[in-house]
Amino acid sequence: MFLDVQQLPPEGRSFELEIPSRKLTTQADVRLIDCVAVSGRLTPADEGGICLLGEMDAAIEMSCGRCLEPLAVEVHEALDLLYLPQSANVGPGGRGDEERELTDDDMSVGFYRDDQIDINKMVWEQIYLALPMKPLCKEDCRGLCSQCGANLNLSKCDCEKDLVDPRLATLKTLLKS
Repeated sequence: MFLDVQQLPPEGRSFELEIPSRKLTTQADVRLIDCVAVSGRLTPADEGGICLLGEMDAAIEMSCGRCLEPLAVEVHEALDLLYLPQSANVGPGGRGDEERELTDDDMSVGFYRDDQIDINKMVWEQIYLALPMKPLCKEDCRGLCSQCGANLNLSKCDCEKDLVDPRLATLKTLLKS
């Protein structure tokens, strides 16, 4: 899905989108549960840029980082993005394949092509930035047994917990003497 910015008036334009999950390309580790709501305002900026201010709401499902059970996460993100034309993403020589130094401002800028901003790309970018580093189904999740793979939240396993690497077993005898 794309936002057309070709006929953007000087005062800007508001927009509201409900993007069905089937319209967004899927990602392997994250699944959209419901449609994604994106609303905001597009306003012209310097150098042919477009400023996008708004918010995004999404409900996603991913796996718990310890037990791998499905986990629902609500994402609510404020959007404050700057888009520049793709032609602004070239080096001083006019070609896009040259090396150039990135500044802090370059890290917060997106680029649009053919007078259209790719909303799908922006949605996934914002979702990934909002995801927890270590998603957990609950704070005290016990995870999986490293030997038998049992979910320790559901059952207790009888695996031996004090295993010694056979390559290091002879070192244990040093502690006895």
